[in-house]
Amino acid sequence: GRAARQATSQATSHMLSLCDLDDELLCCAFRSLSAHEMARVACARAGWGTLVTRVAEEQLRLRRKLPTGQGAWPCWLRSLAALQLLECLVGPMPTRTWRDEFPALRAEESRRRAQLNADDASQYFTDESDYMPGGVFALDSFLQEDYAKDAVQAKVAAGWAAADAVAFEATNESDLAFAPSLRERQDRFAATLHTRCGIASRLAGYAA
Repeated sequence: GRAARQATSQATSHMLSLCDLDDELLCCAFRSLSAHEMARVACARAGWGTLVTRVAEEQLRLRRKLPTGQGAWPCWLRSLAALQLLECLVGPMPTRTWRDEFPALRAEESRRRAQLNADDASQYFTDESDYMPGGVFALDSFLQEDYAKDAVQAKVAAGWAAADAVAFEATNESDLAFAPSLRERQDRFAATLHTRCGIASRLAGYAA
């Protein structure tokens, strides 16, 4: 009866909500959320946006191994969301590197370009061996081309890390190869896609 209702009311009044937690406990709770869930939480209460940004930065620094002082572009939460989406599509960063995927990537891109340009298909080199070490279009040979050297040097001069500049130029213009991998959720070019995603998240530290 009345006593039971009073007891229930008193118990309810002593229940804790998220609003009662201190910042450290809130951050612990937010770490279990996805980036998209954190984006909604950030709008729920004044001050939570700052905590969400703190958690997103912490997680992205840990997973992308960003150096101290390095920011994220366009912001921590959106960069973390991009990483989580990529992991849903192609899985986590594999143990191989983008260099290991380079021959297959370039050959696949050439094959798809040849299909789109049937009249000029003979100008595309679709044999993976052509892009392997010692091949006509091996990575080392590509990086010795004047246009590639100029592009890398320009990025380094603008503040890019040399490794990022090389990786970006060597894997650029590969959209036709990337598209089916993403669409079909294959991990064939996962290392390359993760590398490029990582470069994008570090753009805040590079000059325009």
